[in-house]
Amino acid sequence: GRSFFSKKKVSLNFIKEILRNNFIDFKVNVDIFFIEKVISNYYKVSLENLKNRSRKKNVVIARQVAMYFSRKYTDCSLKFIGNYFGGRDHATVIYALYSINIMINKSKIFKISINNIDKKLKRVNIY
Repeated sequence: GRSFFSKKKVSLNFIKEILRNNFIDFKVNVDIFFIEKVISNYYKVSLENLKNRSRKKNVVIARQVAMYFSRKYTDCSLKFIGNYFGGRDHATVIYALYSINIMINKSKIFKISINNIDKKLKRVNIY
């Protein structure tokens, strides 16, 4: 059969797109500092608020999302992640992961926002 590539110029960007679209869960080189910056920008929540005791709904969600991606993309332990985001314990991180997964399954809009953040985290890090 004819090659899928015959009509397309195979550029580095084209290959990156294929990788990005087909290997959604491959590990990317993302650290916790980069994650908190992306989350802070996305949710318009200060880095300070991500780590303090604020219980405002938008801050709590941003913090939980930051924990979720820290767990997904770094080798940091639950204990380290909890500590990093305001001296919380590992149980808080487990609850955050649980909450985010529930929201992803319940809300299409939330799922889209998680996918958008995921793309922002990967964009910088695919070489």
